[in-house]
Amino acid sequence: MDARIAMEHGTHSDSLRALQDEIETFIRSLAHPLVVEDDVELFDLTSASWRVDFQFDKLLFEAWNSSRTFTRRVEEAAYRDDDRLGVFVRRPHARETSILEFREFQSKKRRSKPEGRSTYRREFVAMLQQEFPGWRFENVSNRSDREHSLSTWYTRGLMRQGRTGCAFLGLSKDEAPAAADSVLAFGLIWLNWLRERASAKATVPGLRIYLPSEAVELNAQRASAINRRAVKLDLFEWNGGKERPNRTDEKASIVEARLVPHRLNEGLVARHRGLLRELLGETVDRLMLTTDSSGRFVSVRVAGLEIVRIEGDLSPKIYFGLEGSIRRLNESNAEDFRSFVAHVLDRRNAESGDTADLFYRLQSERWLESMLVSDISRIDPNLSPD
Repeated sequence: MDARIAMEHGTHSDSLRALQDEIETFIRSLAHPLVVEDDVELFDLTSASWRVDFQFDKLLFEAWNSSRTFTRRVEEAAYRDDDRLGVFVRRPHARETSILEFREFQSKKRRSKPEGRSTYRREFVAMLQQEFPGWRFENVSNRSDREHSLSTWYTRGLMRQGRTGCAFLGLSKDEAPAAADSVLAFGLIWLNWLRERASAKATVPGLRIYLPSEAVELNAQRASAINRRAVKLDLFEWNGGKERPNRTDEKASIVEARLVPHRLNEGLVARHRGLLRELLGETVDRLMLTTDSSGRFVSVRVAGLEIVRIEGDLSPKIYFGLEGSIRRLNESNAEDFRSFVAHVLDRRNAESGDTADLFYRLQSERWLESMLVSDISRIDPNLSPD
């Protein structure tokens, strides 16, 4: 057991060492490097000193000049671009992570995921302040806190007037479909987190969730089953900008069942499997392909983790990567695509030698789900169709 722990510790240290080299090389490759966090420019590294260093088995980025010093603990890479590198970092004594970005001074401005979320957060809070004048807003954030299952998909917070509090959570229309599917669960997790910590300041009986139009119907149906004695839950439709939110009526929501013809799904999966076989060869047999409920796209997964998505039928578009680093497949990155799939298959399996690897650790529930889908008799041998 001690040897295994030592091996896992060693592989984690090796991955951090590789990230250290990548950060140093990337910064030195920039003509005019800047450090940005939460859309705020923190340091111009041409006029400041900096280093990426190991201290007590932790990877730290430090920058300083004559007036101030800046330190962040670096945990893992978030995304990579031609003139940008984002890494997940943690402030001293903080539980939540944020994204620190190294970029070129004259890099072309683009609306990245972090920037889009920051814009949504500002618009969302401004709308709430207009709707609730005189209320105090606390704990407003959309940073990831994996320890408490708080996702960067949502902007969350607490608004308080005296000892009366209300939790709120907002979802941008630009987020992935999975965010809309999970918003109710994450909202209840956030409410529970606040109730455990805010009891000395205020009671928090209710939760307000603000959703884009396309996420309202499904979540209204689910919300109708919530025990209202345990939580006062209100759903609102809000698509951002200056429009006012509209309260939804869960009771008026009609439960609609969609049964997609299985043969259509099989045909779509078969066609896209053939497309992937041309690109990946026999490797495609190690991948799981499944469609969404509407049959509009195919999700390609390894042990439950989606690594590729194929959209369209007549002219399919292939996207690969994880959130924050998704790319569309083209002739110039075909080799990167094959290497990416091979790397995930190598790391995300029960025999993996690197259990600290990101691909091994992500979405463990989906991994378990994929095992049951492939063999339901794992739960009970009596469920076997044979």
